[in-house]
Amino acid sequence: MNTLDVIRQILAAHFFIKPDFFAPHKHLRADFGFTSLDFTELVVYLEQAFQTTLPDDELERVRNAADLAACLERHLSPVAA
Repeated sequence: MNTLDVIRQILAAHFFIKPDFFAPHKHLRADFGFTSLDFTELVVYLEQAFQTTLPDDELERVRNAADLAACLERHLSPVAA
């Protein structure tokens, strides 16, 4: 499962956004109606799911799920083969 799939699942489970409505480039605030509290909750769910911490300065630039996935992927530890 890739990062965007996990974001899609969390949005569906915790924010009641239908998976069919989800698209990586939809704006979290304008298209999904996210508040700053919603965004903070989403980040907490993702940090728990991926066992990582995302820096605030990078999160300030996140506008959509694609941005969030890219931020997460930059901070995930590489898995040894």
